[in-house]
Amino acid sequence: MKKFHIVYFNYLYDLYEGALGSTIKAQRLLSALERYGFRVSFYWLNAKPGSLREQKGTERSPSSPKEFLKKHLASILHEPNQIAKNLPGFFREWAIVKRERPDLLIVRLQAHRFSAALLARMLKIPFLLEADAPSAYEKRTFFPQYRLFPGLVEFLEKINFRLADKIFVVSRVLQRYVVEKGIPADKVVVIPNGV
Repeated sequence: MKKFHIVYFNYLYDLYEGALGSTIKAQRLLSALERYGFRVSFYWLNAKPGSLREQKGTERSPSSPKEFLKKHLASILHEPNQIAKNLPGFFREWAIVKRERPDLLIVRLQAHRFSAALLARMLKIPFLLEADAPSAYEKRTFFPQYRLFPGLVEFLEKINFRLADKIFVVSRVLQRYVVEKGIPADKVVVIPNGV
């Protein structure tokens, strides 16, 4: 008999650095599902190679014109760049889903990412959204170095909320945040974060 197959997509960049807690949480949650007999395929779609710990002793070359432009344009181009990543992301996720043929897609909410939500809807795959944090609120509040278009990151977050079949969050406060965005309360399940 075929095992129920779950595919998990995560877009965290610094898995074993700043996002260590979130990384371990996802690994433990999905490993628990494996112990209950589910087949789980993990995909860390944005993980960087190496780590800061490995790079600390390296020397930096003097600033080039390209680095200067990148530094000064990053503030303006960050949001368009993040949104543009959905196009190659969609085709990469499509290839994974076609190969894996999952019964359920679990996706971690990430600001500006909506490709997996659209893919799940297109292919009629049940879609569970892991909302570990209020991504739009965090982006606006804690990343003032980026110029964000008014309401755009919130709109994209809401697309994910609406397209998800269910949403699981880590606290009642986060559940309230999602519900205040117009999402029915019975669609949002609280799985408390813990140590």
